[in-house]
Amino acid sequence: MDRRKKKSRSVYSICAYLTTSLFVTCAGGVKLRIIAPQHGTIMNIADLRANNGLDVDISVSVRTHEEYATAFYGHVLCLYINGTAHAHIEVVSTSSAHSIVVPSTLWQVGQTWIHAGLCNNTNDNYASSGPVYASTPILVKVQNVYSLPVLEENVDDKVTLVLPLMIDDAHRALLLVGTLQAHSSPTHQSIQELLVVVPDTQAFALAVLEASHTCPPTSVINESSLFNGIVKQTWHTYALQMAVKLLVAQRVTTNYYVTVDADILLVGTFDAALFFPGGRGTFVEEHRGVHPHWWRGSAAILGLTDDDYPNAAFGVTPAVLSTIGSVITTSLIRDVFEDDDWQQRWLGSWSNGTWWSEYTLYRLALDIRGLFDNIHVASESETFCNPVWYHGDLPWDAVGAFRNKKCVFSLVQSTTQLAPSLVAASIGFHVHHDHTHSSV
Repeated sequence: MDRRKKKSRSVYSICAYLTTSLFVTCAGGVKLRIIAPQHGTIMNIADLRANNGLDVDISVSVRTHEEYATAFYGHVLCLYINGTAHAHIEVVSTSSAHSIVVPSTLWQVGQTWIHAGLCNNTNDNYASSGPVYASTPILVKVQNVYSLPVLEENVDDKVTLVLPLMIDDAHRALLLVGTLQAHSSPTHQSIQELLVVVPDTQAFALAVLEASHTCPPTSVINESSLFNGIVKQTWHTYALQMAVKLLVAQRVTTNYYVTVDADILLVGTFDAALFFPGGRGTFVEEHRGVHPHWWRGSAAILGLTDDDYPNAAFGVTPAVLSTIGSVITTSLIRDVFEDDDWQQRWLGSWSNGTWWSEYTLYRLALDIRGLFDNIHVASESETFCNPVWYHGDLPWDAVGAFRNKKCVFSLVQSTTQLAPSLVAASIGFHVHHDHTHSSV
């Protein structure tokens, strides 16, 4: 049965007005979906203002009227803009309409992520009041031009690599860049770009990475540009590099990005199909017992208890992150701290004994918002193989890494104290000799 019944029409002031229509369909299961505008829509901000805003149509599918009544009773429709809830629409009767003012600064030139959620009838800024149901986020691109350009290429099937880097690790990072170039192909390139985030004081030297015309294209980003212009010396280096992997989402132009470290190596061709089956990003199901202190610290940061979301799982670097997922995570952290110096309170907490990781924060934040299963799926392929974490794990099985057709990433951790020159010799041997046997 495909009956449609108009539920409500509500008005928001963003540039001028953002008008939301809610429809109910008799389908299978409760599901929210933004049906207009479409993901990736490009709009002119002048046209938006001239047309009094943008119509956002949200489809709500339910199986029966009883299911509809149960799902909607006592709940409100939340509209999220770049990860933060800015409006609640009461869903009470089929003829209700409500208006809420939203700050105009939220609708600006650049990338804007929008998703809807059916939330408890409480203040959604608190972690305990996350949505019961949520739609998959869509990306709207707003440009300050009078004519809309045609996209030269579709970036939905591409991914960005993100590398936080200090100059002391540059020699290892060169191995990563070398393996990226060795496995790149002009006719099949899934990697849109490599973003290298560096300390401001080291940018002049590390800028050589973006000046070397590497493949994929490389951009060097100053850390301070992600932290409101200030990186405090009191912040723990480890916490800083973890926070960078979330905050960099504001500079990513693809739907997903993959985090890497300087000691990660590319041992096979990066095939997007391995990482995005069905359009969702894969994740490794590393459960909470592996790093319990990270989960406890992240729960404390987000205002949760240790018992919340006991089945949450996520792996470590390299990891696939959703761009909007990271925006939502940092937005939720900002809402929890509720002050202008939220970055200080967040990063300062690590030095004070509240240990968290970027990935445990990310997973819990998306669980709070009810979005994790919309944008991630458990990995069924071993794309990260033969890692060497400690000196006692040597030798590195380069043969196994390079010959495994499903393996994309491997690792020789700097804690092994293995000289980069020895790793380079093994990598070079495999790259230039068609994966002949070698180990170090």
